[in-house]
Amino acid sequence: MLIDIISSRMGQMSPVNQRVAQYVLKHKEDVGFLSIAEFSELIEVSQASLVRFAKLLDFKGFNEFKKTIQEEIRQQLSPYDKTLSTDLGLKSENDQLTRLAENEITNLKETLTNLDIRTVLKIVEGIRSARHLFICGFGGSAFLAGKFIHSLETIMEKHISLITGSISDYTRRIALLKSSDAVIVITLPRYSNEVLLVSDLVKDTGASLYLFTDSAQCPLYSKADEVIFCHNNTLILANSYTSIIGLIQIIVDMIFLGNRDEGLRSVKKAHEIENKGYKDFGRIKKS
Repeated sequence: MLIDIISSRMGQMSPVNQRVAQYVLKHKEDVGFLSIAEFSELIEVSQASLVRFAKLLDFKGFNEFKKTIQEEIRQQLSPYDKTLSTDLGLKSENDQLTRLAENEITNLKETLTNLDIRTVLKIVEGIRSARHLFICGFGGSAFLAGKFIHSLETIMEKHISLITGSISDYTRRIALLKSSDAVIVITLPRYSNEVLLVSDLVKDTGASLYLFTDSAQCPLYSKADEVIFCHNNTLILANSYTSIIGLIQIIVDMIFLGNRDEGLRSVKKAHEIENKGYKDFGRIKKS
């Protein structure tokens, strides 16, 4: 997403470009429908500077930059508005399947194209070195947190806790948080309010906070130690989870490859317990 690109490059921008970038990040919906003259007057930056800003982001000019913003706004419509505006219902089932599949492939490609490998490696090392790992997800992100934990528990000899549900569901677990721990938060629009409380607790204890989200508009963005942006566009309804599921698999595989001995021990132990359990279950059924 354009917001992700701007956020990742702000540190290297000139003061003028940073000024433009900050306004775009806060008022993207307005910028997408302003003329270059209106935008120039609004933030008191020359039109030439706005053109240079657009070219800095690899656009041919301001109009192409603005059209990209308009397209991203369309993609971020509410599920109801998005469903009303789609023309997929007029297509054949083959065309529907093709466009829906292509959209998910694009989500994964966009995520991987903009992925900062150094960020991934820092998160992988943070997971490995954490005394205790917490993975947090609410609403639609809860099953992603559960999937992440299930995969990590298969290959790691580490205590991992799920943070989800109501406050009383996870209070006792999060109360054990120490500075040597790490917390992974998965949240997509509409960002749940519960993650704000979790992030405040993480910062208070000095633990590491790793964030999986869609853009710098996420309220946890500035609080996280490391952030992975996941492209989540859908043609219908709310969020796509394809890119997050793909990244979870990549991170789990990298952790396994970094410590094969531990991974193999964990897989073997789980396999032995499963075999015993199924054998015992078979004997109970026969009796």
